[in-house]
Amino acid sequence: MIGKLKLGELLVKEKKLTSTQLTEALQVQMVCGGRLGTNLLESGFITEQALNKTLSEQLGMSTVGSAELIDVPKSVITKLGRAEAEKYQVIPFRYKKEERRLDVALVDPAQLSVVEELSSQTGLTVEPHLATEAAISHALERYYGITSDRRYVTAPFTELHASGV
Repeated sequence: MIGKLKLGELLVKEKKLTSTQLTEALQVQMVCGGRLGTNLLESGFITEQALNKTLSEQLGMSTVGSAELIDVPKSVITKLGRAEAEKYQVIPFRYKKEERRLDVALVDPAQLSVVEELSSQTGLTVEPHLATEAAISHALERYYGITSDRRYVTAPFTELHASGV
C-alpha cells in the first residue's frame, strides 16, 4: 500500500496525470460532483486501467474493470438480490463454489462494513474489489434494471459492449 497521498497527488507523482489536468478535474468535481476518478475518466485524462492500478496500489485492494462486469453469469448475479445491489451499489461478478466465495465490485473502499453484512445475508465469504462508478452504474442497470443519473459521458462499459466485448 502506498502512503497517505491523495489519489490526484499520486497520479501526478506517477506521471499518469499532469497538475493542470488534476486542477481541471478538481474544478469539474466542484461543479458537477462525483468522485475524482470518475471526473478524470470522463475528461479523458486517464484510462480505467491506469486508474484501477493506482487505486489498487494506493488502497491495497484488488480492482475489477468494466470488461469483467460485462458477461456475469445469471447464477452469480442471483447470489445477491436487487435490493442489496441497489442499497450498497455493488455487483457480484464471480462465485467460487469450492471456496463458498462471492467476489463483488464496489466503488467505495469505505464500504468494507458492507462486506460483513453481505456475507451474513448470503452465507458466503464476500471478497471486495474496487470498480469505477461508471462500471458499477452500468452493471446495475444491465443486470438489475437499476438506473441512475446519466452523468457518465464516456462509459468504458458502454464502449466495450458496443464493440462486442
